[in-house]
Amino acid sequence: FPVTILLGKTEGLARRLIDTGGDDPSLVFPRDCRPKPITPVQAQEILHLSNTEPGWRLVETIDPGWADKCAVCFALIHPIKGVYILNEYFKSGRTVSQVANVVKHIEQEYFKGKKVDLRLYDPHHINKTTQESPVANYTIWRDAGLPGRAANHTKDRSYSNMFELILKGLIYYVPANCPGLERSLRTHRKDADGIPIEKGGDDIIDAMRYLCNYYHVEYAKKIHLATPEELEAMTPARQAYLAQLNYYNNIIKQVYRNLPYLCKHYWERKF
Repeated sequence: FPVTILLGKTEGLARRLIDTGGDDPSLVFPRDCRPKPITPVQAQEILHLSNTEPGWRLVETIDPGWADKCAVCFALIHPIKGVYILNEYFKSGRTVSQVANVVKHIEQEYFKGKKVDLRLYDPHHINKTTQESPVANYTIWRDAGLPGRAANHTKDRSYSNMFELILKGLIYYVPANCPGLERSLRTHRKDADGIPIEKGGDDIIDAMRYLCNYYHVEYAKKIHLATPEELEAMTPARQAYLAQLNYYNNIIKQVYRNLPYLCKHYWERKF
């Protein structure tokens, strides 16, 4: 049966997922709603697999951070196997050229010079200019040797997509290589209304969210999209029920579609 991807606003549907389980109700990512951790050895196996198996892409997502820390996630993505965040850069007080040098170093040393298929930037900052820097930010990053494009980003929906992919077991990360992401997953909090707080460690979370939304847009086109009513009832225990309901609904639609023929056939046989 087709998998169901969440749609809707963070305030309603995704919050129900965030609030299930965990020790602290103010945490955005409770213990049972985090990406799956893998070891550095497993990460190396995935890296080797990406060089021998078709379908893998190396994608980098960048949130410049500006006053906060600059966040970069390095991930290998496969259409079926999911998103593997294998490394990160998460520091403040660096110029664009300094960040670019570190990113290129990670590409060469960790990924062995593997071709970067795509870089995605924070869409809110990519064309932003300041009085001190009248040139568009993307131009600065491109000139530093890191060309890319804006991430496909609708905040409410991308949060919903991220939590759904996490619960489906499609997001992995390496805590040993990603201490900033590990810390943010354990400490990132939401306000009294259940909305994730935008400042205070969310830059690396945003970089992860861009990866999740990219995966959803690129590879989830064949996945059935549930209605909000279905999603409100969507729990692991009810997935089989909803899938079975979908199956019978399709049968009923086929019957109605062929009803004129069935009536005509019955009428001819009867008389």
